[in-house]
Amino acid sequence: MSRSLGECLINSANALTDKEDKENADSVLQLALENNTKLFENLRKVKKMCEALTKLMKPEIDAAWSGGKAEGKSEGATELSAAAKRLNQGATPETLLLEGFSADVVKSAKELLDALK
Repeated sequence: MSRSLGECLINSANALTDKEDKENADSVLQLALENNTKLFENLRKVKKMCEALTKLMKPEIDAAWSGGKAEGKSEGATELSAAAKRLNQGATPETLLLEGFSADVVKSAKELLDALK
């Protein structure tokens, strides 16, 4: 695929407004990207093309961001719960740090337990 065809494909897909058309264009772009990775990496370095790709991929980026954020919150809550449980069982903050808990989690777990007393 030539550079000009890649740019045309991105710009055309970016100009679409209908949801179904955008989804179809996204499928075509995914296929083109798989077969022309180096070309799209070079296009991504061009500011105008990078902005067009970002705009085009915004729904996927937002979904991935939201999913990652939710996953991070869940993991944080699980780690906080485990640290609070260990502190409640008599473990010291230093022990938890040695076991791999982050300083922020240990501090939050200690504050949580202190507030419940």
